[in-house]
Amino acid sequence: MSHKLGKRTLLLIRHGQATHNVLINRSKSSEFPVDECLEIRAKGYGVLDPGLTTTGKWQALSLKTHPCLSELDILVTSPLRRALQTAHLGFNCSGIPRLIVHHEARERDGGFGRLCDSGLPKITAQQYATDYSWDWSLVPDYYSKRDIEIKKGL
Repeated sequence: MSHKLGKRTLLLIRHGQATHNVLINRSKSSEFPVDECLEIRAKGYGVLDPGLTTTGKWQALSLKTHPCLSELDILVTSPLRRALQTAHLGFNCSGIPRLIVHHEARERDGGFGRLCDSGLPKITAQQYATDYSWDWSLVPDYYSKRDIEIKKGL
């Protein structure tokens, strides 16, 4: 990528709509009683490493036409399924020199232990990114509290 005056641009993009987002947003509707809203929200937060919805896939695909994304030096994504899917669908990864998966780029659950913000073990997550040569060296084998519990058999 050619950089005028040596400047570089950092562009942050959130993943497309994921399955748990639909449930969580639905729980905010006034059409349901409060107890139902809480139950719906709990279901959304309880989805382990959710993928993109059809809407989320279309949102990701729409990134391909954005002029700022035509020439990238590096693409960094989190190991969460929804982020990997967004990167795969939204970018021409074959034209990007460095593709990096970094566990610190993922969403945080605020210490609540929400499954939707817990990633899958590295070896499982890698199955969602076999299309290009992603660098997974910055992702430990088990990188979330839930992963550690799974490894310990809790």
